[in-house]
Amino acid sequence: MNRTNKMLCCSHCKTNYQIGDVYGPKNPMLLVCGHDMCRHCIKYLYKKNKQVICKVCQADCMIKCDDEISNIPIHYFIVGKVWYSTYKRQRKIYQDISNIRMTTFPSKSSIKTKENCQNCQNCQKYAAIFCEQCDEAYCADCSQEIHMENHIMSQHDLNKLDISHLELLQASKCDLHLKINDFICITCETELCPVCAVENHRHHDVHHLEKYNISQAQRLNEYSLKGDILLNRLKHYRDKFNEKVQKHRCSNFKKNKNEQNKKDISTYVSSVIGTLQCLEQRFFSMIDQAEQSSSKSMTHVVGQLNSFVDDLQSKLNLLNVLLKTNNYSSIAMLDHIAGIERMLDTTYYLAKKNKAKSSITFDENIYATVQRSVLFDIDTSDRYVLGCSPDLLPEYTLSATIGLNSDDNNGKRNSTLSLLCQQINHG
Repeated sequence: MNRTNKMLCCSHCKTNYQIGDVYGPKNPMLLVCGHDMCRHCIKYLYKKNKQVICKVCQADCMIKCDDEISNIPIHYFIVGKVWYSTYKRQRKIYQDISNIRMTTFPSKSSIKTKENCQNCQNCQKYAAIFCEQCDEAYCADCSQEIHMENHIMSQHDLNKLDISHLELLQASKCDLHLKINDFICITCETELCPVCAVENHRHHDVHHLEKYNISQAQRLNEYSLKGDILLNRLKHYRDKFNEKVQKHRCSNFKKNKNEQNKKDISTYVSSVIGTLQCLEQRFFSMIDQAEQSSSKSMTHVVGQLNSFVDDLQSKLNLLNVLLKTNNYSSIAMLDHIAGIERMLDTTYYLAKKNKAKSSITFDENIYATVQRSVLFDIDTSDRYVLGCSPDLLPEYTLSATIGLNSDDNNGKRNSTLSLLCQQINHG
């Protein structure tokens, strides 16, 4: 606040305060530090620097978002002094300040909406419908009346107006000088008022906004025409590929070829499985033979023991008979005694193989061997690709060029705006 002047002014822009409108840009606002600044400068500083610094004490007002700006209170003391210095009437000061505090004002959003709404071309009411063919805005009643007159008018494209975005269509103003932006700086990509264009963008590429918009509109029209051409060509190739897809699905040649490959693989796998099954039966037979061999060997040992027992028993019986009858010769007696003596002095050895259990070792490498036994090369990638770059992989060849400068009858790669459709060589 400039305290030397008679009229109170903003501490930042030095512009006199104006309090005719409670939402006006030049209303004095009370900062957290206790000093004052106009609403316009607060918005401008926050939009530019994302912070508001008081020009008097250099204190940060700690504003974190746009919503907090609307919550900054009015500096009623400055309002009173402005009224006092303007009208010089003590009674009116308290009356007007009281009205500012107590009056219920319409919301800021509703005021913006009414200011930004377009008017109907017939009745001047707020427009709600926009006709693309008529290029006019109408209210709901007038739009219904006009477009129901005949069949042709009823085919027009009617769109509802979104009044929440109408403010974007209004002429923008400079946040610093409050003047309409009539120029645009191409260097900075921003709209400018005449003062900003002269003071801050003198050496930049500055154009008059209206002429620049006209040139850009012409450029957009050119792109729109080119876009239509490119769109038609893309649709043409899309339809051709749809036909190829249908033919490919209806074709049985590749299907029969693939079925034969599947049959060959199944035959080979069945042969491998059959070989493994024969090996399995051979192993089972050998295990059974091993079990039978063990039983036979034990039976044979039992037979030998029985033979030795029977032989010894018969010799003892014969000797017992000879002793009872006393009918024997000394030589025969000596022979029997010698035979029995040899049998009694004989040591019998019963042996068993150390490796009693069967040992089976499985070769785990057989799985890798089986996998290596079938060699195949099957391409599972797509036959066609669509891209915007002419750099193709070695296995791809150019099939067609789709662009503004391309010719559908030959595959020239001369288009700067091209979409490429490639096909695999071996596909």
